[in-house]
Amino acid sequence: MPQTHTPPRIEELQRAIALVEQLPADKFTIALNFLEQLTQTSNETSLMQIIQQQPTIDRTRLEELRDRCEYGHLSSEEHQELMQYEDELERHNVDRIEAIMNLAKLQNTDFTTLYQQLTPSPTHAV
Repeated sequence: MPQTHTPPRIEELQRAIALVEQLPADKFTIALNFLEQLTQTSNETSLMQIIQQQPTIDRTRLEELRDRCEYGHLSSEEHQELMQYEDELERHNVDRIEAIMNLAKLQNTDFTTLYQQLTPSPTHAV
């Protein structure tokens, strides 16, 4: 899930504006670049948290339900439970792919290359 962002209070914004207004012209560009870097670093950190987050599911139960489904031995309640697990995994995968796409844009990197670097091999995936 994306990290929540608390906007600064009015007093903090006013203080930041006052400090920016006091900057000498030659330091303004440096300060602006620094702020942009802080924002990018914060965004990258948030995106990496999403990418590395594991779905909160009972993997043993999921595998049991998948196996039983393969052999046609699921009750309607178990089938519904399996669908809920699969839906949660799908939501997790969509969030993860969106985060990788955004990170690739921030880093000016090719999505496919970044995806391959950040995705575990299929033998380790659920």
